[in-house]
Amino acid sequence: MQSKVNENHVFVVTQEGHPVMLDRRLNYKVIKKMPGAKGSVRDALTVLAPGIDGADSKEVLITCGCDRFVRIYDPAQRHQHQVEIGQIYLK
Repeated sequence: MQSKVNENHVFVVTQEGHPVMLDRRLNYKVIKKMPGAKGSVRDALTVLAPGIDGADSKEVLITCGCDRFVRIYDPAQRHQHQVEIGQIYLK
């Protein structure tokens, strides 16, 4: 799915279940890998989340997998270990 902020960025999920961000200008080169998913991802969605205290909105990626976790990622983070904002277990 295409990014809502940058038209050259595309989000896909690999066979291992890792969401990645690709750049169309660089021949779909992986520019960010988002760890955290364990196994198959069944659905992914990008949304614009409102910023804190009236700040600009930022894009977040939401995934849901067979492990019953909904994970929320912030692709704008620089460090890979800070990309996952949180996860919620669905019972």
